Amino acid sequence: MEGAGDAADEENWSMHWEIGPSSLDFNPELEVALHATVGEGHLASESWEVTGSDAITGLFVVNEVVNTAFGARFHDSLPMFFETLLATDLPYRVAFSHSVYGVVDGPVPYIDQTMSAADATEIALEMVEDASGDNDYLLNALDLGVDANADWLLVDDDVAWSGAKLNLVGINSDQEQSSGNATPYLNHYFAKKVDPGDIAVHGIGGDVTAGCFEAEAFTPFADAAVATGGTFLSICYSDWTANMEALARSFVDEGQFTFHLGEVPVASSLVVSVDGVVQASGWEFSAAGNAVYFDPASAPPLGAQVKIEYAVDSTCDP
Repeated sequence: MEGAGDAADEENWSMHWEIGPSSLDFNPELEVALHATVGEGHLASESWEVTGSDAITGLFVVNEVVNTAFGARFHDSLPMFFETLLATDLPYRVAFSHSVYGVVDGPVPYIDQTMSAADATEIALEMVEDASGDNDYLLNALDLGVDANADWLLVDDDVAWSGAKLNLVGINSDQEQSSGNATPYLNHYFAKKVDPGDIAVHGIGGDVTAGCFEAEAFTPFADAAVATGGTFLSICYSDWTANMEALARSFVDEGQFTFHLGEVPVASSLVVSVDGVVQASGWEFSAAGNAVYFDPASAPPLGAQVKIEYAVDSTCDP
């Protein structure tokens, strides 16, 4: 990157990117149009239209450890998971299973946005309250579970739900025992949706590659998360609240929360607007990701125009 003095001698220039579906994009339903201009004085302005899924579906398959060794963490963090989903204002359907066949137990077949976070938490706990036996075949159980719950997970006659992002989650402290690696299961998952980019796999388990003090490595789920743009989280954290918030964010297309900048900004100069209204709060800048992240409750809605203006940091390396 050139210094401010060099920039002052150059003519204004502009950048234009169109990011859309491709065979290499595991989340093609997110389409982001980004326009940026940088001129004299090293000022930058970037804008996005927020587009993505109109609905969210999710199926968790869990080992009995969610009721035993990790019961308190699971219970305490669930409200944050549902609060984050509710904050998106998107319709969603989520269920929890402990069955090797992915069958959902409990008072209702799924949890949705009509329920409060407290009610959703209680129903989720009921869905897994009698989890017993050491089900370490979660990739396979998710494969069977999508079919077992196809009437609400795979709704082909409704445009919103047929294109909904399908999130598949495994939680375990033991090694995954489904035969083979993650690849054949991913192929099975992809075949269940018209667009394979509508599939994301997430895991909460032991760290790769050595595990952690409470869990063995959950490697196949970590691999599946990387392949599908999902999220992999450590089961060994003493507080899962941040994990569950991150997981819920991953259920939604990233573009509703995260806006990566084309240049390195002077952080204090950032001005963020949504549909022409400056947002004084509800977002933060991460230097590590060089991105602006919105809080779940402040995430711009689908169709919104997000504009970020800033002074470019002239001290960054070329």
